Amino acid sequence: MADESRPDREDYRAAFARAYAWAGAQADGYTGTLVPLDDAARNLVPAAQRLLEQAPLRRGPGLPSTDSPETGLSNTTMRQLATPALAEQALNAPYLGSGPEAIPSERVAKTLDATRLPNPLEAWSRSPAGPVLVKPGLWADVQFVPKVHSQNGLRIGNRSPGEYAVTIVAEDYGSVRLDGGLVVPGRYYRIRDVATVTGTVKAHVTIRPLGAMPVYVESPSPIPSSNG
Repeated sequence: MADESRPDREDYRAAFARAYAWAGAQADGYTGTLVPLDDAARNLVPAAQRLLEQAPLRRGPGLPSTDSPETGLSNTTMRQLATPALAEQALNAPYLGSGPEAIPSERVAKTLDATRLPNPLEAWSRSPAGPVLVKPGLWADVQFVPKVHSQNGLRIGNRSPGEYAVTIVAEDYGSVRLDGGLVVPGRYYRIRDVATVTGTVKAHVTIRPLGAMPVYVESPSPIPSSNG
């Protein structure tokens, strides 16, 4: 009989991805819709929680806001939305200016005045693989569509002098990956030169300046190489 707990099995990997997304969403107070966990994914929640502890949140310079999108502007200052739990975690997370992964201050857009945001028509260009960011400070959204991006995934390139982060929202995270790693809905992940989204379900990808982040993750977690 095949060992269903083998991490090289696709059904195990999908179950772990769902458990990881669910565990992170619960910790963050995420209120979006997720596919209910089946027994296989539910049994993997403790292992997923341990892996989440190895992908700590980092504090960004952004101001956490729990306002609705309609009231997300305050005195023309852009505030990145965050769940109350994520906003609280932002206060305890290491600041992005510390540690080996510190971001040079000149790479962070500290001024997020809505009147000074770049023209979207000039801030990015489109390629067959996906958008390419060419100016800092852009707030944008794109769709990952499996039939369109099935070959190499949706690739988001950053050729701007600024830093960016992305979050991925989907109902089912069993197949959804960012740079081959696991993600949590609502958490933003720092873009290096290129971020690649793959999966077999449609997903909404939100792009934000890293300078708008009250809290973010350096990189997605790799899928475990062993059970537990």
